[in-house]
Amino acid sequence: MQQNHKPQNDRFLFIALLLLALTSIGNINTLADEDVVDIGSRRELFVDQFLVGELKDASLKLHSPQLMPPVSPPRPHGHYATVLKSDDKFQFYYRGNDPLDNGWKKYGIAYYHTHELTLYAESKDGINWVEPNLGLYKVAHYPNGNIVLSGQSMVNHNFTPFIDTKPGVPAAEKYKALGGISMVHAPKVRTELGIGGLRPYVSPDGIHWKKLQEEPVISENWGTFDSQNYGFWSDAEQAYVCYFRRFVKGFRAIARTTSKDFVNWTPYVDMHANLPDEHLYTPCTQPYFRAPHIYFAMPTRFMIKRGAATDILFMSTRGGSKFDREFTQSFIRPGIGASGWANRANYAAIGIHQTGPTEMSMFLTNGRRYTLRLDGVASVNAPLDGGELITKPLKFAGNELEINYSTSAAGEMRVELQDANGKPLPGFALADCDPIYGDHIARTVTWHSGTDLGKIAGKPIRIRFAMSDADLYSLKFNQNKNPKQAVTMSAGQLKWEASIDKDYATRPGMAYVKEDPRLPRVLLIGDSVSIDYTVPVRKLLAGKANVLRIPESGDYSRKGVEKLTKWLGNEKWDVIHFNWGHHDCFRNTLLMQYQTNLKAIVKTLKSTNAKLVWATTTPIPEDNPWGTTAGIEAKYNAVAKAVMDENGIPINDLHTSISADFPKLITRPNGILFTAEGSQRLAKPVAAQILKNLGSKSKS
Repeated sequence: MQQNHKPQNDRFLFIALLLLALTSIGNINTLADEDVVDIGSRRELFVDQFLVGELKDASLKLHSPQLMPPVSPPRPHGHYATVLKSDDKFQFYYRGNDPLDNGWKKYGIAYYHTHELTLYAESKDGINWVEPNLGLYKVAHYPNGNIVLSGQSMVNHNFTPFIDTKPGVPAAEKYKALGGISMVHAPKVRTELGIGGLRPYVSPDGIHWKKLQEEPVISENWGTFDSQNYGFWSDAEQAYVCYFRRFVKGFRAIARTTSKDFVNWTPYVDMHANLPDEHLYTPCTQPYFRAPHIYFAMPTRFMIKRGAATDILFMSTRGGSKFDREFTQSFIRPGIGASGWANRANYAAIGIHQTGPTEMSMFLTNGRRYTLRLDGVASVNAPLDGGELITKPLKFAGNELEINYSTSAAGEMRVELQDANGKPLPGFALADCDPIYGDHIARTVTWHSGTDLGKIAGKPIRIRFAMSDADLYSLKFNQNKNPKQAVTMSAGQLKWEASIDKDYATRPGMAYVKEDPRLPRVLLIGDSVSIDYTVPVRKLLAGKANVLRIPESGDYSRKGVEKLTKWLGNEKWDVIHFNWGHHDCFRNTLLMQYQTNLKAIVKTLKSTNAKLVWATTTPIPEDNPWGTTAGIEAKYNAVAKAVMDENGIPINDLHTSISADFPKLITRPNGILFTAEGSQRLAKPVAAQILKNLGSKSKS
């Protein structure tokens, strides 16, 4: 009789299929190392597609730097400038001429290049500059004596220094520089000037320079160098890197070379950065100071057939032989007016530096300064209808995720952590993320379970950002010594920590306050002046009222209109003490607009049924760093008084109470922020007005 073997065959088939499925799952979950981006704890920006896995209804957006008002005295300027940031000051190098009308068309090329100088200026803030008398060279045309290098043929045309960050560099060589041009194309001039190329210089302080060696370290045959050629130490590449000018097929282009010792350089590599028919006049390539493994380039685009018009582009590179041209549009345009459209009118200086708590500055010819938010060159941008970024598979070091982001009043962002296959990790799904809205340079992402990501550090993950009317500028994983603190916080503290502006998080006035439910509730609204008097007001009203404040600076009145409803929330307030003024003065808000904004603010505040107290704006001194007219706050105070009188709101005249002793109570001669004593002085009338308006509600 024939036997039936079908059940046994089915078992074999089932086992085979099961093994195949398990093998397939294993292959999906195990990514090759080269498929996973290891970002460690580095800050990553969205200037390229390095982290981008997928964009859904979102895009990378290049942001436009904002031109800042000129300063007085005007910022020094000259071609091929370099701005460095040392431990205690900014240092500015730029080209000068002796005689002042020195030019190759008038005096000839050889004379021109032997009568150039390198000039120097200093600044404490990167905004206001002085030209120190260094006493190194005496030149009649420069009575200030701010000359750091003279008599160096060809070198002063483009002398470009940098601060050497290589570990173990000798103190006498803390500063290094390259300078020089090539005259291979002009044999007669070369006979007069000698061998060209880039020559090395060293200095202990950026002022006293000497040649490292007589011979050029980068050959005159490699390029023309008649631009700015910047060298720097790259931790990422463990080498010195130099980007320099050369001609390629008749077009001004960029090449690079590297060195282990600053003397012996590798054969150059062309960077192939030019688009068709495009001249790139200056390389202007440098490590970005908050993410030095990414090099920012702001070359000048030279339109020779349009009257030699120029503008500034933005490119980036992470080393190697290619620039990323994610953005081909202009970064900084010539602007309104003929001056920006003149022959070769726009060159960016080497040096992008932080010049405020949230801003960084870029410097251009003709004394111009442009600013962006920190990391704010580019972002992942999503419209109000929503969009998403899903990163490539990555692994990180640390236990908390920090983001630099901005949303509109209506927008928000949520973050999901996924495994390498796109499956949400338990506890870190989109629904588990606390909603993120606001505008912060550094905010730690929180989920319902807290912030601790330590258990997934080093493992391949993807990050999903769901965004609405929002920009994501950068991300970074940090190591927090006590990440579990967030888990053990009260719901109120978690909410406060999530909303606080991290740029002000270390200010004592922004600390979380545990409320006493028996006491009335007071809200302080204002800028940094109010942040600083918050703690002394709390001490004066201890046991009498819960003194709270908005989780950021109130900034200018337009911000108050936009954010006030969010700040007030659905809470019940007994007294609200409020002010806007300084930032309106700095921004030159039209008085009529200021009045309109205050009326809108008062209308919203009155809807809370709280007792309202307006505080006048304290003095603005002479020579303030914002270039604002001293005493202009009086006009804004007058407008505010009319609005408050019309609405029956009492006025706390802080301006008058502090004016007599104002110069002795501010932190610096031309500032607006107060010393501890000054904040204590302001706190007394603030506390008194609050008590007066609390009346019987206060606890004595």
